[in-house]
Amino acid sequence: MKPRIVTNYAKVYLQKASNTNDEKWIQKAFVHAGNSLKVIPEHFVGFFHFGMIYQMLAEKFNRPTIDQAIDFYSKAIEMDPFQAQFHGNLGFLYLNKGNTDRALEEFYQAYLIRPATVTYLERLTNIYLQKGEMEKALYFAEKAVEINPAEPVYYNNLGAIFLKKGMPDKAIESFKKALELSQNGQVYLENLTNACLSAGKYEELLDCYKKLIERNPSVADYYNNVGVIYKKKTTI
Repeated sequence: MKPRIVTNYAKVYLQKASNTNDEKWIQKAFVHAGNSLKVIPEHFVGFFHFGMIYQMLAEKFNRPTIDQAIDFYSKAIEMDPFQAQFHGNLGFLYLNKGNTDRALEEFYQAYLIRPATVTYLERLTNIYLQKGEMEKALYFAEKAVEINPAEPVYYNNLGAIFLKKGMPDKAIESFKKALELSQNGQVYLENLTNACLSAGKYEELLDCYKKLIERNPSVADYYNNVGVIYKKKTTI
């Protein structure tokens, strides 16, 4: 007896729906996801595809289907708890609903399954940063940098954590690395400026404001701050 094969048409149609913003492809995906469950009842792939369908209906077509998506992803996880994407997608939905504790649980499970996936590391970093749990945020931020040392945003995250921990020198080092990797990163330059201000490093702070003026010469506050720095230096 030949084994039954579950086709992946639902995922193909979901990709078409995403690329075209045409809901007819969602309907086709719905049919094929249902067929896959008829072929193999209780199969995790079918439940996962239904989760994706309802998630896309909510995100791209403004349908009130997030709870259905959560239910189907949860069912897929019940059938196979070792699929990182199932946990990651579910975590993202909980995050959008404002349930950071449940989101944290799911992203952590996704991380345990796929510890080298920087998306999960970044989500965990941001959630712990929002919760004020700096040591945990730092742990995952450093993991992200270790795995992808060419991505400036991870150094920026690291700098933000160091700044909140009252470690401006380490923050300056991280923001400088982010700028080194992305010369046009305005937010990295602004963050570096704030870190230099916190550390009282006026020479570096002056250099930051000069660079900000080069980029945005119409911002009056930059010139004012340069004047304040010069005045500050004469009194030291």
